[in-house]
Amino acid sequence: MAAKTPNPKKQGNKPDASLVQARAARVAAGAASAPQLTVVQPASAVVAGPMFKMKDIVDKASVKSGVNKKDTRAAVEAAVEAMFEALAAGAEMNLPPMGRMKVVKEKATPNGKVLTVKVRLAAAGNPKAKTPLANDED
Repeated sequence: MAAKTPNPKKQGNKPDASLVQARAARVAAGAASAPQLTVVQPASAVVAGPMFKMKDIVDKASVKSGVNKKDTRAAVEAAVEAMFEALAAGAEMNLPPMGRMKVVKEKATPNGKVLTVKVRLAAAGNPKAKTPLANDED
C-alpha cells in the first residue's frame, strides 16, 4: 500500500509561503479586473405632501361626477370599505387608472393590524390607464 500524502489542515502544518503569496497575487489580479459597478438610476427622496383625507376625496369625486356630496360620500365610503376588506383579506387589487396594490407585510399590534402595501402606479401615457371602471349603463 502506498503512503498517503499528509494533509496540512489536519496536521496543523502551515502552508508553504510561496503558495500563500501565489494565492494573494491571484486574488489581487482578480480584484483589479473586476467590472466597475455603476448606479443606473440614483435614489431620490420622497417628500410627503399634505394629508389627503376622506373629505378631499368626496369633494373631488363630487365635482368630477356632478353628483351631490351626500350621495358621493355614501359611494366613496362604500368603495373605501370594500378596498379595506379586500386588503385585510390579503387580496391583490388592480384599480385602473391607479394601478396594482398588494399586501407585502402584515403585523399585529395592540391597536389592530399594520399592513405594508406595495403600490405599482400605472404609467403616465398608458392607454389602459384611462379605461373606466364601469360602463355608462352601470
